[in-house]
Amino acid sequence: MQFVYGNFSFDVNSVSIAGFTSSFVRSPSGRTHLLRKSMAIKGRIVRGSMSQIESQMAAIQTALSLNGQTAVMLDNNNSPTPFVLDSPSSIGGVMVTQGATNDDVSGSKMVTFLEYTAAFEAEYLWAGLQDVLEFSETLSFSDNNGLPLQVERIPVQGPPIIQNITEQSFYHCTQSGQMRQAGPNPQPPAPAFPGLFRGYDGSRKVTQLPTQAIRGTPISYGCAWNYEFINIEPFGSATPNYR
Repeated sequence: MQFVYGNFSFDVNSVSIAGFTSSFVRSPSGRTHLLRKSMAIKGRIVRGSMSQIESQMAAIQTALSLNGQTAVMLDNNNSPTPFVLDSPSSIGGVMVTQGATNDDVSGSKMVTFLEYTAAFEAEYLWAGLQDVLEFSETLSFSDNNGLPLQVERIPVQGPPIIQNITEQSFYHCTQSGQMRQAGPNPQPPAPAFPGLFRGYDGSRKVTQLPTQAIRGTPISYGCAWNYEFINIEPFGSATPNYR
């Protein structure tokens, strides 16, 4: 067995897997968004002198000072085992979460051998590009129940006056929300009342939200929307969208 990180090959049979975990990262909508893998290793440097041990430890520390390399345990036939963190297919590359770290140095340690540990982590996109990771929408209705609009007047003398200024009032509706998906170019839902947009510029607004990324690699794209409707009669039945 031999552990390899990037172009650096550790001594044969000098490294063992101390732990290998896989866990899912879910989005606010409950969908599986990312697969996060972690690997911990235990290593031992065996050399004939302290200077040789120090030299090898320095080489290992230098190799593990770089992120973005593939970490893999090879079997006795030099073939990859399941214990691998592939960097090119990950999001932003494999990260070294713990460089080569040794515990106490006593007795024969640093004279004939030295033990150390290290850890790595990588994240992989699990969701499909069109999978909705986050979605919320609200339909808000406001009106005067179609009754006349009124104004309140305060005369200089006498009691206040409530005066009708229209025979009937409008019904209003606002459809607003936002969403995120794993792939680019998310599209807002269709308007609930497409034939009843308010007659002014800006009654339909769509905003692209900031792209979320891990180490420069996008993981979700979002958009927000706001539609304004008006009608002379109560709106028909409609419920907010959900995904």
